Amino acid sequence: MSDFVFKTAADGPLIANGVNIITGGTAGLAGLTLRPPHPGERCVIRLDSITGGKTAVVTATDGTLDGTNNTATFDAAGEALELVYDGSGQWAIALNVGGVALSAV
Repeated sequence: MSDFVFKTAADGPLIANGVNIITGGTAGLAGLTLRPPHPGERCVIRLDSITGGKTAVVTATDGTLDGTNNTATFDAAGEALELVYDGSGQWAIALNVGGVALSAV
């Protein structure tokens, strides 16, 4: 992984090959998106802090995080997902720290 970004505002893409550290604030963040992976990419999404609400990350159209779900909801500081390319153009979850909730929206 070569990139590292701190995300403190909503509505925007996360980096797909690197580490995303999110500060959620009092109401969490909405509008965070993640594009489908390319071979060899690894993405880490970590919620650094949150004082209320939830933070959701949604994959791009026709993208999934685990073959079924396209939304990850973080609601506690320290929660994290480590995602890897699954060989078919989708993400696969290598690690789910703290019970990040997955759903299909």
